[in-house]
Amino acid sequence: MAKLTLSPELMKSFKPSKAFTGYCQEDKEFTALSFDDTGNTCVTASTDDEIHLFDAKSGKHQKFVRSQKYGVDLPCFTHSTSNIIYAGTKQDNAIKYHSLHDNTYLQYFKGHKAKVNSLEMSPVSDQFLSASSDDTVRLWDLRSPQCYGLLNIEGNSVAAWDPSGLIFAVSLYKESCILLYDTKEFDKAPFMTFMLEDKEHRDRRGRFLRPHPTCIKFSSDGMYMLVGTNSPHHYILNSYTGQIYYRLAGHETFASVNTQRDMLSWSPDGKFIVGGSKNGKIHIWDVPKFEEDKEKHISTLMPIYSTDNHNKAPSKIVAFNPRVVMLATAAASELDFWLPMQDSRRGAQS
Repeated sequence: MAKLTLSPELMKSFKPSKAFTGYCQEDKEFTALSFDDTGNTCVTASTDDEIHLFDAKSGKHQKFVRSQKYGVDLPCFTHSTSNIIYAGTKQDNAIKYHSLHDNTYLQYFKGHKAKVNSLEMSPVSDQFLSASSDDTVRLWDLRSPQCYGLLNIEGNSVAAWDPSGLIFAVSLYKESCILLYDTKEFDKAPFMTFMLEDKEHRDRRGRFLRPHPTCIKFSSDGMYMLVGTNSPHHYILNSYTGQIYYRLAGHETFASVNTQRDMLSWSPDGKFIVGGSKNGKIHIWDVPKFEEDKEKHISTLMPIYSTDNHNKAPSKIVAFNPRVVMLATAAASELDFWLPMQDSRRGAQS
């Protein structure tokens, strides 16, 4: 798949080029997906306790691994295409470090007492972050089974690295705010706290809307933060000041306290956002050029393109390939690979 310059016209031409069915039981659903660093391989997890690998270039299924004893969620590649980490959903909520090459466990990371909400490798090292419903965020290193950092965070939090790996963000669900930590000084108080407050919208009681964050995504340059919420809007913030620039509208929200880590994705160039919707639609938002000196007025962005492709099943999972122009989406038991129209005519191969 050749690299292309993204434009509104190109983004509007995206169509499913490959639909994968039968890799998840019909009464089960995909829960997460992730690409490796090269963008060549996609890994998925599903509620039937299976891990599947797909070749993003050829559009073919590669292999699957069962994790019936431990369950599986939130798989993500380490910086090796042969190894992943993932959160167990059974027994002790431990995180597994798994070799896909020979189907062996390389390490168990124990400590969480409840469901793991987010799990993310550092973009630059062997460190990784996990946030759990047990009111903790933990920092780990693949080389040690013991966490080296522990934050007591009340609520249904999620965590995410910035692209440099020097900073990570943690959401406070109940307080509707984002905390920023220095990775080297994680044991200190957060160096920044951003309140997620939309002063141009009010709730039924007339109070300013304070949407609850359910996912965090940094732009590729680290300057902006995309915060998904369970309100009618998602938000784009300045990562340094917390100023809200844009609210994303036009989707049917997932009105749930459950985290939706993968419901939104930046394009690699930071110019577009692709997101899912409760009604199964896939939406594309065109993000205007940021004006740092603009007045603190939040602009509303509507999708430039929306499409039905998941038979009204909630499209909870959307991921833009980090290296090439393709998308992956999942809803219920179907996984789709998307390409721009000129490429999709040739199928998934190029």
